Amino acid sequence: MARAGQAAGGRRRRRHPGHPAPAGAARLGINAVNPKGTVFLLAVVPQFLDLHAPLGLQYLVIGATLGFTDLVVMAGYTVLAARVLAALKSESHIKLLNRVFGTLFVAAGLLLASFKRAA
Repeated sequence: MARAGQAAGGRRRRRHPGHPAPAGAARLGINAVNPKGTVFLLAVVPQFLDLHAPLGLQYLVIGATLGFTDLVVMAGYTVLAARVLAALKSESHIKLLNRVFGTLFVAAGLLLASFKRAA
């Protein structure tokens, strides 16, 4: 099976001008300009800094802590997603899921239909 960026014969495909960047670079670029992460770090990190101690080591420890925490959380999501995917391969589970969510949508529709507009 060909990987992303490779032709079926195993040769690397050449990128043409105007062709989008590889997915990894695009994700990194989007993440780098995401203001939510920057605002979070600007709000949280200064509280843990000692301005009288070398800052480089402090930033390294904080970065490693955040990276490790993110790794653990994403690993948990991966395990959960694998279990859900395994459950969704069963036709009986899919039928149950369709019935549950169908019932929820009907209930939400009935609830919305029961509201009256204020005059």
